[in-house]
Amino acid sequence: MRLFTTLITILFLAASPAFAQKAKSDRSTELLGTWTHDSGTGKVTLVFKERTLSCTISDPENVTVRVDAEYMITRDGFLLGMLHGKKKKGESAEEEAGRRVFCCKVTKDGDALIVSALITKDKREELAKVVEGNYKKKGSPEAKAAYSSDPNVRMTQLINQSEDIRRVEQEWARFWLEDQAAKKQQACVDKK
Repeated sequence: MRLFTTLITILFLAASPAFAQKAKSDRSTELLGTWTHDSGTGKVTLVFKERTLSCTISDPENVTVRVDAEYMITRDGFLLGMLHGKKKKGESAEEEAGRRVFCCKVTKDGDALIVSALITKDKREELAKVVEGNYKKKGSPEAKAAYSSDPNVRMTQLINQSEDIRRVEQEWARFWLEDQAAKKQQACVDKK
């Protein structure tokens, strides 16, 4: 693991100046902008600038974490990043680099960005569940809601969008129909 983190750190530091000069002609310019993803356990916003990346993660309890990093993208689509941070007391340079470095696969497909294969030193599984997935570019037609401005029509669109809610609606209608029939029978019995 130490060899791996040292190697990535050396590659990252060696490639950063060359990357900065080629950024405008590099495929990383395709990623510039704001990308959003909702994993169900949290909302993730990635903001790509020419050499920096900001990642904001918000969970359902309104806890928000933001990290900033410098990054580069390899020819085969791997994003290598180094989180901004300070050296902890008593920490060697190798330990600091291992703590701050991360890597993931990024693939751009039209207005979608697919993040996969996240590699970090700690909490890889927990973080991967939130960060990995399909991102939509903010401001793209797919990212904007295609719902009517009329509240009644919008509600119908939202209900029809979800198969689970449609099933609940059918079950609710069945329940009320059975309940109505039971009340009518009870009324007939009471009249006698």
